[in-house]
Amino acid sequence: MSFRHKRYSALFGSCRPFANNKRGTAVIEFAILAPLFFAILFSGFEAGMMYLKIGMVDHGVSEISRQIYTGKAKGKSAEDVMDIFCDSVHTVIKCDGNVTLEIRKLSGYSSFDPGAATCVNTGEDLKDEDKPAYANTAGGDIVYIRVCVNTSLLVPGLKNMTFYLTNVGLQLPESAPGKYELTSSTVIRNEPF
Repeated sequence: MSFRHKRYSALFGSCRPFANNKRGTAVIEFAILAPLFFAILFSGFEAGMMYLKIGMVDHGVSEISRQIYTGKAKGKSAEDVMDIFCDSVHTVIKCDGNVTLEIRKLSGYSSFDPGAATCVNTGEDLKDEDKPAYANTAGGDIVYIRVCVNTSLLVPGLKNMTFYLTNVGLQLPESAPGKYELTSSTVIRNEPF
């Protein structure tokens, strides 16, 4: 036996029984792969919830537009119209001071620049000059309706993983740490009421 082999046997010879033992390898593999597996699993769930919230905001805007173009919202205040939105989305989105509503009369379809949406975080108060426009409309008016909702993730630690794996984050601007703006808008022409 060479000197090198004797030295190797002296150092690692006592480890030989452990090297042949395969018990526990599944636990080690699971410990290595489990965080990635659960991150992908929760990311898929998070992306699904975000798409559900986006769909609910669109549904709320369609409920508002239906009330406006039929004349049922005539003379109602911004808070009353906001209540219509909140009643239609309350199962998924909580309206606790994180929703802004904008209603404008337009002179025509082609001469319109929507600009950036005004969004508000929960508990934040907008100055009067920053509040979005709210106009009461009449029959035959062209009306622009936009709602912005600030929402948060269910699992905030997965923010980057969720959005980069599903590409949903490319359309969602971050308004504050952990808060994302969901905006929906539509342009309608009121019925002649």
